[in-house]
Amino acid sequence: MSQYPDIFDLRNWDFTLLKRYKPVFSKPNKTCHLCAMGPCKLTPPAPPLLKGGDDGGLVRVGSGRVGKCGIDEKGFKAREALLDAVIGASGHVSHAARLAEDLINKFGKDCPVNMGSHTSMPTPITTLITGCTPKNIGEFKDILVYIEGQLIHLLSSVNFGTEASPEDFVSKMLHAGMLDNLAMELADVAQISAMNMPKGESNSPLVTIGIETIDTSKPVILIIGHNSTVAHEIMHLAEDRGLKDKIEVCGLCCAASDGARHSHGFKIIGNQASQIDVIKSGIADMVILDTQCIRADVVEEARKVDSIIIATTQETALGLKDLTGKSPDEASEYITRNGTGIILDKKKAAEAALKIVISEQWSVVRKRKEVEKMRSLEDEQKLLTSHPLNFSTSGLLRIGRGPIRDSEIRGVAPSIIMGDIPGIVGIFGCPEERQGSGVRDQGSEKPIPINSDSDV
Repeated sequence: MSQYPDIFDLRNWDFTLLKRYKPVFSKPNKTCHLCAMGPCKLTPPAPPLLKGGDDGGLVRVGSGRVGKCGIDEKGFKAREALLDAVIGASGHVSHAARLAEDLINKFGKDCPVNMGSHTSMPTPITTLITGCTPKNIGEFKDILVYIEGQLIHLLSSVNFGTEASPEDFVSKMLHAGMLDNLAMELADVAQISAMNMPKGESNSPLVTIGIETIDTSKPVILIIGHNSTVAHEIMHLAEDRGLKDKIEVCGLCCAASDGARHSHGFKIIGNQASQIDVIKSGIADMVILDTQCIRADVVEEARKVDSIIIATTQETALGLKDLTGKSPDEASEYITRNGTGIILDKKKAAEAALKIVISEQWSVVRKRKEVEKMRSLEDEQKLLTSHPLNFSTSGLLRIGRGPIRDSEIRGVAPSIIMGDIPGIVGIFGCPEERQGSGVRDQGSEKPIPINSDSDV
């Protein structure tokens, strides 16, 4: 395997895998809207037309019906799958790049990579793919440049008039998945090293979990997203200023789990599927957003219950006013008056957030809100009982402990190598929202295998 592999370096191996494992594309969509010549509705193979013809922008070629560019249904579905893979990988790569930039600005580029004493290889994926073992987080930048360049070429293959082979689309999709895993490792290693998160300890700390653990008599700051630096700034700034016991800082989704990994007073109140119900409850006086897993209507719903919104990333601007160039005093004054704003500097965003929630002016707003909105324990209890699948009961959760130990790998390696255990599959992610939270067309079309000859 080549160091920093290009798209074609693993192509032959990908094709070998595709002969053994047949991919299935489960998206029901069969209408292509990619280029200006469409839309083209692609259908399964059909008897050929003797004289060709034009039917809704489509022609029949051979035994199958294709779009105006010539792509058939299998190629179209494989291309859609590659696009999904590139979009997902881009989200994680962008997060890793922003996180690394924030951590370098705060801790310096020479901040050492430190994954603890339980592992001899701190960056196994990075070392396998690139052949190097970074010694500090500043060295991550060159690796991220490689990933970003590869993603550009993969996205180019989705463009009109380029790739058409289902097998090559899948090979490139596997390449995108490799890049995705590489970026995710860089992001987690960077934050574990810089923020001193658990590094493979047997008994990582326990934190409280559940919306009912929040003390609503205090100002409540809710953080949603993935970038853990904003939670780190708020928690440490609150502690430095003696405000730790005067405010509640909590989170949803990855922001919650990562926030609890570096600050054990941080509370986890739910997962991504709980987001809209938590926002609508009015429990949050302030909502801090960074990137990923942010609902499109979060600003609208938060303002309905007088929750203030501060966005902190360029990727999630949401039409708000950029206050990054303002002083914390000017920014907090604007946000208090208008209810929203963007501050890209995480430390400045934390300062503005704390300034707002402890100000006398905000205390007046809170008192009005407590009268007008859902601030009683009875309202919170109604929320909990009406959505039992989305809200955890109060309890304790052991936070993420960091890397797998070398000793644990050695314990299962013989069984995997000898074939006693064929492999290990981890399925991770947030649950779906409760029924009724959104509208989704289930569709009626069946999945199509890449090499299937059936008329599905």
